[in-house]
Amino acid sequence: MLDGSGRLGECFQYKPLLVPLMLVAKKAFMKPDFDGKLKTVQALSALYSIALQSKAIRERQHDDILKWISPDDSSITPKPVDEVAGSHRMFTDSEQYLNWVGEGSSVLICSGQGTFTLVSKISDLHVAGIGKSHLVLLPLLSTMPDFSSLIFHRLREDPNLCVAYFFFSHSNPDETAEKVIRALLRQVVAQSPRVPVDVTTEYSRYMNDPHKVPTTRDKFASLLKSSLEQFPSSPCFILIDAYDEFRNTREEERQKIQLCAALSTIGATNLAKILITTRPQCRHELKDTFSDSQIAVVKGDLKDVEKYLDDQLQPLKSLHNDLKSNTKKTILDANREEAW
Repeated sequence: MLDGSGRLGECFQYKPLLVPLMLVAKKAFMKPDFDGKLKTVQALSALYSIALQSKAIRERQHDDILKWISPDDSSITPKPVDEVAGSHRMFTDSEQYLNWVGEGSSVLICSGQGTFTLVSKISDLHVAGIGKSHLVLLPLLSTMPDFSSLIFHRLREDPNLCVAYFFFSHSNPDETAEKVIRALLRQVVAQSPRVPVDVTTEYSRYMNDPHKVPTTRDKFASLLKSSLEQFPSSPCFILIDAYDEFRNTREEERQKIQLCAALSTIGATNLAKILITTRPQCRHELKDTFSDSQIAVVKGDLKDVEKYLDDQLQPLKSLHNDLKSNTKKTILDANREEAW
């Protein structure tokens, strides 16, 4: 449409000049808003950078605190889940176990033989057609470490649960109550959403002390108790495996008393569910310490024994199949007689 002066041609003539002017005006109009957004982005970037630096500092301090709590992180760990999955089904389905993880006693003492004696009743096994006798020697099947490992993995199926453990070994003759307490504390703190205030306070006290007066065993026991109190999901679980292998060549009885006293306080206040495995000789000793505890007799499952035998015998290519079958039957019969 023409304007009143009929200058349509002039409008098209100046179009190349109008477009750049409009872009400049548009940029001028938008610039204040762009600058504001840029400042916001820069501010957020700075905050993000500070947050990352703070996070890195906290993580370094977190690692330092864990190492301070327990510098020796070389204790025996539970067996892999695929090695113990499906074992001890009779116990994990039992009323005693279900009561322990539920509303029952906070301390469960599991007593059982440490191994199946696989060859104690086996003499030279003569198999017809082979022409000579063979003595088949197999490694002993350890039941209690498998049992404790199974319970550990069953509990860890719930990622919200705190599970701490300590597996004793007869090969270490100098275990101490303090080492066990500190190992348990380290695991609880490592699983906590943040380092408990009591722990950071004691850590700062130690680090700022020019004389570096060490934290006492009783203080670590107190920190374990307070850390369990602050854990968001309750109760926590503590697994002590092979208590009968707790050895200390200089003061074994005293060390045991100190450890049991710390665990007894935790159990009595229902801060944690505690499971202790032991051979029968220590059962009454533990029962006297943990007065409200329950005792469960852990027996081997013949299906576990059979699976173990298959795993051990099958790779032995030098043995005749009849000898393998006879060996397996003899061992299963022996364990059946022992009421396993």
